[in-house]
Amino acid sequence: EVYSMRKANGESAQVSYISVLDTWAISSKNVTICIRNADDLKCYEQPGIGQEDKFLFARQIAEHWLIDVERITKTIPVEELKNDLKGKTLIGEFVGHLDHQHLISYPSAGLYFYAMTDMSKITTAIDPEVACKIIAKYGLKTVKSIKLGICDTMEKLKTMLIRQYIEMAQGSMACEEEGVVLYFMQRSLVPEDNFVVSLCKLKTIEYNIYRMLRESLREMCTTKSGSKKVIRPHKGDPPSPERFMAECIDMVKNWFGPLLKIAGITKTPETLIPKPLEYYKRFSEKVFQYISKQNSKEDIKKIVKEKYADFIDSIITMLDIDVIFSYLGIFKSKCLLLVAPPFGVDMVAIRKICTGINVLYAE
Repeated sequence: EVYSMRKANGESAQVSYISVLDTWAISSKNVTICIRNADDLKCYEQPGIGQEDKFLFARQIAEHWLIDVERITKTIPVEELKNDLKGKTLIGEFVGHLDHQHLISYPSAGLYFYAMTDMSKITTAIDPEVACKIIAKYGLKTVKSIKLGICDTMEKLKTMLIRQYIEMAQGSMACEEEGVVLYFMQRSLVPEDNFVVSLCKLKTIEYNIYRMLRESLREMCTTKSGSKKVIRPHKGDPPSPERFMAECIDMVKNWFGPLLKIAGITKTPETLIPKPLEYYKRFSEKVFQYISKQNSKEDIKKIVKEKYADFIDSIITMLDIDVIFSYLGIFKSKCLLLVAPPFGVDMVAIRKICTGINVLYAE
């Protein structure tokens, strides 16, 4: 049986309850802190200036977990929550923090949970249905999940995987965010014996494009030759819009193209991605144009590490403004812009446009 769960875009977060110590164990990036309440967080306070704050993410995750616990215990005894999590680990993502942005924007900082593991077993994760019931029971934020169905033959599994791969690859970040995680379940006649055999991530091409651009910018502010996590056939060249586009074309044609052939789809891969390749070319030109005006590598690093989602949104808005000006035949040097509803522009877009060109607007 196969489950599909939306992939949240943040920092990994794990929460466990250790009964022998009566503490919450909060983990992220291979760092764990143990707390009973907010006072215990003082043991992991930020170090002095210039020192690495290795507890930063675990501490911030713990702060948000304690907020969730306070809300939960207004209606459900804390002992019930502890009992359900005894010997278990909640798996989730810490998203939306303004200083730890990835590629997806969230309305606020918080924890999104989507899976659980049993510390007494060697299996990958417990039954997603069981995990989702516990997460829902306590009103914890979660991600969209879908049961895709049962595959009783390898041919059915192969067909399902290819279909899911192609559907997800075509998705936009606005609709599909980063992508999904597929959970492969082994079903048993005894419910307690159900377990997750394996899992895999399926990411959208658009997410990979924006992530690839982020890696190029990261490369500009380090002496290293690029991230090992991303295949970079052109990494011998310095970061530039031209290199970025060569990598995009490689990914679309040499990675997505063969999948289409296997599925018997005759359309060319570049026609199935959310936007034309020309859009991503103009996008990268805007990015490199802006980055070239930064005063130091530290300025670039701050954008890449802390504010990338806002940066992406601002560049998208700039492209939207260019399109509207091109359509209306209005130049940016004009002192007044009148945007009327008949053009099909909603107020969210109007706010972005007017803010982008620094003019007043009325709703």
